[in-house]
Amino acid sequence: MRGPKAGGTAEAFLVSFEDHWRRFREWQSPLDLVPDLVDPKILPDEGPKSQRLIDALPLDLIKAVADRIRQVGPELKADCFEAVPHGWYVLERVDEGEAVRRVIPVYEHQASCWEALINMLESSPTEELSGAQDATLFDDFFQDCEFPIPSVHEIEMVLEHYRYGGGRPEYHELIERQACDPVTLARQIYDEDLGERAKSAFLDRQYTSLARAIYPNMREFRAAVEDALYELQHPEEATQVPRAFPIFDPRPDQLLSPGPYHDLNPLMIEVLAQARDVLGLPEQPAWTGQLGWTKRLVKGWYGKAFWEPGSDLGQGNIKINKLLDSPDVPLAVMRFLLWHEYLHTYLHQGHTRQFREHERRWEGTIEADRFLDNLNERFGVQYW
Repeated sequence: MRGPKAGGTAEAFLVSFEDHWRRFREWQSPLDLVPDLVDPKILPDEGPKSQRLIDALPLDLIKAVADRIRQVGPELKADCFEAVPHGWYVLERVDEGEAVRRVIPVYEHQASCWEALINMLESSPTEELSGAQDATLFDDFFQDCEFPIPSVHEIEMVLEHYRYGGGRPEYHELIERQACDPVTLARQIYDEDLGERAKSAFLDRQYTSLARAIYPNMREFRAAVEDALYELQHPEEATQVPRAFPIFDPRPDQLLSPGPYHDLNPLMIEVLAQARDVLGLPEQPAWTGQLGWTKRLVKGWYGKAFWEPGSDLGQGNIKINKLLDSPDVPLAVMRFLLWHEYLHTYLHQGHTRQFREHERRWEGTIEADRFLDNLNERFGVQYW
């Protein structure tokens, strides 16, 4: 910031990015800003390389990211532990005699996108790399990636790495993550039927430095595990939702009969017209948003609704898995799926009791639900 004597202004404006993770995602590349993570001189000499990197993780930074997730609101019900990456790529090369080292955090649902991008860059001639655009690569490989999504800056770093002769980046799994993930711990407690005393002792052991970065005290850590236990035993009230895993090279036996076949927009018009009677409204309900197919087949869901926290009810976008754009999927099933996703935007709720009550009012719900549940068995599409 510069004052009037330095040719600047007398006033400075501070811009808060709170609650704007989705709109301003470039700050999601913070690991590159932490010297402790990328400077090999500070790493301990003992232990395997992956463990040395784990020891150097900026836990305060991860905690700050988790705090942001807590503030986002109803659109992202995922536990704040989701702020912790599942691993990271290390980009290392020598550029004009100097060692260059960059670290890129990777979340589980991003892994297939990163792998496909790296495979493409690795096999591309040098002249093609010189003309490649990071924004285009983002659209090609990360269009179906869900929040948190990589920044364009991170893709630019990988592209630059290959342009200047870097080799395949080394991937490191964050092993410590599994040891203190509340969902994983809840499953272990449930499967082993641990009593209160055994559970307390178990959680004391699992309250690692990484867990402390997210949960500043044992009470919060235990509350997160108890919440995961409750959702494990009451899946109908679960707030966490699956994220899509884009599939880049599906086998022929993993596909339905090829499309395109279904036109989503006319189907949505039909659904909205019928929704008026189903919901008992005096007029057709309004819906504002974008509707479309995923770019590729995705593993994790058949359809998904997205809405911004604080937006008006009825606003939101809907994505449908490209897998279903096939004559093998009846029109009635597609209408039900659009009804299901529209309800999420209508109520701005997950699969709550109120949501299920509304969903059941749709004629043919049981048959359509059964069709989708049996899709794997009928067609061998082993994605779920």
